[in-house]
Amino acid sequence: MAMLHHLPNRSGKHAPKKNVLAQVVLLVVAAALTVTSAVAPARAQPDSSVDDRLANAVGQLGAATFSERSEAMQELLDEGEAAIPSLVSALDEGDTQSRMRVIGVLGQLAVNSNEMTRTAAEIALEKLTRSADKEISRLADRTFQHLGERIRQRALERLRAAGVQITREEGRGDRESIELVIGDDWHGDLADLEPMRRLNQLNTLVLAGPKINDELIDWISDFPKLHTLTVSRAGITNDSIAALARLPALKNLRIMYCDIDDQCLEDLLGFATGPGKSRLREIRFFGTGLSKESADTFAQATGSRIELRKGAFLGIFFNPGPNACTIIRVIVDSAADRAKIVPGDVITSCAGRTIGGADDFLGVLDPFSPGDIIPLTIEREGDTKELKVELGRYPDVQD
Repeated sequence: MAMLHHLPNRSGKHAPKKNVLAQVVLLVVAAALTVTSAVAPARAQPDSSVDDRLANAVGQLGAATFSERSEAMQELLDEGEAAIPSLVSALDEGDTQSRMRVIGVLGQLAVNSNEMTRTAAEIALEKLTRSADKEISRLADRTFQHLGERIRQRALERLRAAGVQITREEGRGDRESIELVIGDDWHGDLADLEPMRRLNQLNTLVLAGPKINDELIDWISDFPKLHTLTVSRAGITNDSIAALARLPALKNLRIMYCDIDDQCLEDLLGFATGPGKSRLREIRFFGTGLSKESADTFAQATGSRIELRKGAFLGIFFNPGPNACTIIRVIVDSAADRAKIVPGDVITSCAGRTIGGADDFLGVLDPFSPGDIIPLTIEREGDTKELKVELGRYPDVQD
């Protein structure tokens, strides 16, 4: 079945082996899941004496005796959010064992009963997973993944509260797939979207509406597994495309009804042909200022499939092939729906072109823009009807 005009992720000197690292980190974090820690009240003003005390407690995580280490850990857990900067700073100089204990405390804070503490610890761990220091990155990633389901659910809850739509959640672990829509219902700023960084399997994203700008596009440009992106009705410029070209896994790109032109293809060209880059499989530009000549040149240079349309949308499904163009479904509130077209209707002529079979309809509306009015002839139960249809635009999200 085809649909017409609908857009069907330093090591220490005596570092233990990798499996031992994993076991120790996971044991520390697993123990944390049963801990409920009290959190000290937030300080109104910086207090150097408290900072010194916290730094000393972090240092004691490497003490020789178990009791000293336990006492230091409990002091940090009791301090809550305020302890996080000292913990993160200590990672720069610590050996492997000290780093494991610091990351373990951060993992316990990430399951703290205080929401602000949990959130701050989650953000810290997420940032550490992207550390240039491979040991820090590995330890943080193992901890983060072990806490994954709790962190994931809280992230989704916070995103929903900010008006982000979660349109699909499938599977778990490596097979998990999450699709988000940041559209007209989204309220807030980039800080409200920070939980997205805790969704390790976020691979499909729709950005829609005038609230979407170059700054937001730049913010998402390092999401590691984002492979399908739609940007629709957004207030972006050509500069945004340069940011999109940094997405490491991007394969499918749809840009609809945005004020961009041929200049943006230069940045995409470097992305699609550069060494070590994932090749863009498909790009769709609907309702933009790009020219067919530039699109064809880009396709030839990259091997990517590029689809360029002015953006008119009728809103029907039909089975492709040589047989009659019989409509099998009409999208609610589409141009076809408003024109009273119904399933079972057969299109015999559109915009002056005779439609002998369903394949004849493919590409007919490419030269038209939303708002254009075209003649359409249909047959319904033996009667012929001549219609004038005002074309609409593609929906932001596939039906």
